[in-house]
Amino acid sequence: MFTPRKIADNYREMISSIGFYPSMLSVVFLVFGLITTAVEYSSLSMEFKKLIGVLLVDSEENARTILSTLAGSIISLTVFSFSMVMVVLNSASASLSPRVLPGLITRKSHQLVLGFYLGSIIYTILMLINIRTIGDGDMGIPSLGIFFSLVFGLISLGFFVYFIHSISKAIQVDNVLNDLFKNTKGELKCIIEMQHENPVEDFPEFDDWHSIK
Repeated sequence: MFTPRKIADNYREMISSIGFYPSMLSVVFLVFGLITTAVEYSSLSMEFKKLIGVLLVDSEENARTILSTLAGSIISLTVFSFSMVMVVLNSASASLSPRVLPGLITRKSHQLVLGFYLGSIIYTILMLINIRTIGDGDMGIPSLGIFFSLVFGLISLGFFVYFIHSISKAIQVDNVLNDLFKNTKGELKCIIEMQHENPVEDFPEFDDWHSIK
């Protein structure tokens, strides 16, 4: 039976999972791909295409080549990025505390990078299967969707550089200590603010306590 406490525990476990944000971003990209497909040949989209016509693809062969290359390249980035994570975690496990390692995997920025990779792959494949014959032997090329796929591919390259920099920086001892210091300081500030809002009336005796610097 689902109790409020069990539901809350399951919710916290779900949002702290490494697959939560990637799954959400994948759904967002899927919905965006469906919207792009739906409005591809609308009058407003056609007017927008005229403005950026030099950036659009008008050949079926080029469209399939570009989308296939993008999908394969982003898959390679995804595999390489998280293969590197496993290598880094294995090397860091010998020198860092085991409690630090899960934080490297579940860090939101790393999850967002993974989610953007997966979403870009889904969007690109959706545009690839959307190339179809629309009548009289003419091919319907989702040129606007291909343009967005190219943009997502370029952003993925930037995220790849950021990811490599971030994961290599995250295992340095001084950065780990600085992060712990910032997190602890933030929690202490929250406790102090709560004490100001709800002051404690009865304090214990501090005479026998020892100061630790």
